[in-house]
Amino acid sequence: MAGGDGVDPLSRTDAEAADAVDPLAGFRARFTHLAAPGGTGVHDDPDLIYLDGNSLGRLPVATRDRLAALTTEWGERLVSGWPDWIDAPLRAGDVIAEVVGADRGEVVVCDSTTVNLFKLAGAVLDARGPGALVTDRANFPTDRYVLEGIAAQRGLDLRLFDGEPDAATLQCDRGDVVVLSHVGYRSGALADLPALQAAADARGATLIWDLSHSAGAVPVDLGAAGAELAVGCTYKYLNAGPGAPAYLYVATELQDRLRSPIWGAGPAACAPAQPQSDRSPVRRAAARRGQIGTPRRTYVRIARGERTFACNSATAQARPPAASTTSTATCSCSASATARTPPCTWPSTASRFPSASPTAPPSGAPTAGAG
Repeated sequence: MAGGDGVDPLSRTDAEAADAVDPLAGFRARFTHLAAPGGTGVHDDPDLIYLDGNSLGRLPVATRDRLAALTTEWGERLVSGWPDWIDAPLRAGDVIAEVVGADRGEVVVCDSTTVNLFKLAGAVLDARGPGALVTDRANFPTDRYVLEGIAAQRGLDLRLFDGEPDAATLQCDRGDVVVLSHVGYRSGALADLPALQAAADARGATLIWDLSHSAGAVPVDLGAAGAELAVGCTYKYLNAGPGAPAYLYVATELQDRLRSPIWGAGPAACAPAQPQSDRSPVRRAAARRGQIGTPRRTYVRIARGERTFACNSATAQARPPAASTTSTATCSCSASATARTPPCTWPSTASRFPSASPTAPPSGAPTAGAG
């Protein structure tokens, strides 16, 4: 390869030698590869280079094998498997939490990025009262469409700004809801997450991050940045596959203040009967509120059991699967049950979440909206 001005030429031999000593070289063997014509798709053509992880991540070899095992498990366990499967979104969320710098119990795997963004934006607006919706014109189209729909539905202003998000010029005011992507899907620009979060906080706005193009590809540390809310998909750099559910993140201190605008009648209303792992039933009930229906069991089981799911990043650390925390607790709800998770208690002193809140749901309604 010829070098440009000031760049030394790099031969194929040089490139292969550099690959051989790369500390991430061993990760290649964990993934299937593009097939040569007539091939099987596994290590057939070493000359093919896949650069579309931003659209769909590579298939981990272990995931392919695990899918077959899960099909057998489904056939053998049938309905008896639900006590284990029902908590899979929370266990998978704890795996993703390690990648995005969140604490255990702050991330739940559920729904799509679009639905999760709608839930978080609606929950914030309901908790704080009406404000403008703010995002950049170059943000991922679906994020803009969600905000357009909410603005039309609620009669709110939608403000779009030009250029890359910048902390010094962030156009938001107290009560606004701002949605930004950590990595721009077209430009590849990496937003300054800590600085933008601080700027939004200083202006009294709520910032929701979209991590779809950053988690698994670049370092993300939501906790260190003081981020409150985030959404993201799993089929790109987290390699969960087409159709895999997304995730949402809600910082612990907000989990009792937000309520999802979509009230699911399934797992979102169920509190575990016993503690699991190192969290209490109360804490896990709060985390579960982000769900609005039955989990897509196959994908979240794969996500929990295979750490390659979260290792498509130069900064990811390969770790063996954690010891199983499978619980045999059954759901405490039934078709005739009347005891549901109690409504949230709205704080009276938090300046950013004032006590003047919208009408509370009817008594006995399931609460939702925390990650």
